[in-house]
Amino acid sequence: MTPALKPNRRRFARYGFRTDVTYCTTTAAGAALVGRGATLDMSAMGILVELDRAVEVGATLQMSLAWPGIYHECEGVRLDVTAHVLRSEDKRIALQILTQEFRVPRRLRVSPPNATRWTAPRFLAEPANRVA
Repeated sequence: MTPALKPNRRRFARYGFRTDVTYCTTTAAGAALVGRGATLDMSAMGILVELDRAVEVGATLQMSLAWPGIYHECEGVRLDVTAHVLRSEDKRIALQILTQEFRVPRRLRVSPPNATRWTAPRFLAEPANRVA
């Protein structure tokens, strides 16, 4: 008799996603830990990573992920994440994402060709007509 499959209780689908990670955290004693690792999978609210060392459950990690491919027409974008350690099995760490922000390399932050200065569209620059 085969065991019944358990229903997936996750709110968000997980996707296999491998990329390099650098991280920083502090131990319970207050010592800073800096290291490297890789993602194994990711969802909208969580990441499973394999790091170069075990990290304590309950710790908060500041991580930077190398984002593959092109994001908003830019290469070399990084995803900065603050995450909470939910589970730690040796060097495999399950994280809950608290904050996330994409970072475009400074050298890529350029104005489009022929753009000298941005001007607000007329409807933004003028006050709205009010009906009394």
